[in-house]
Amino acid sequence: MNIKDKENKITISANEINKYLYCNYQWYYEKTYGQPTLRKLNKEFLQSLGIQHQNNDEENFAKGKNYHNKFIRSSIKKGVVNFIILVIIIVILYLFIYFGIFL
Repeated sequence: MNIKDKENKITISANEINKYLYCNYQWYYEKTYGQPTLRKLNKEFLQSLGIQHQNNDEENFAKGKNYHNKFIRSSIKKGVVNFIILVIIIVILYLFIYFGIFL
């Protein structure tokens, strides 16, 4: 990683911030284990499943893009559901106040 300790100053590069914002899981595992170790573990895992390891960057990019798109869609759905619940609660409270019904 690009964290440097010079005279008790810690510098974090823009590239590292970008990696974290893109996928904090990827950033964490890369920071903890390093890319060579992760590649080795991935290759061993695929071999244990009987899958031939292929270094296909385009396919990996497409898989990562699909994962993040699914995550974004699910986040949006959760936000919409939460908003609808909030509106329902506000309407119920308004009706209680309007009709003078207190709990």
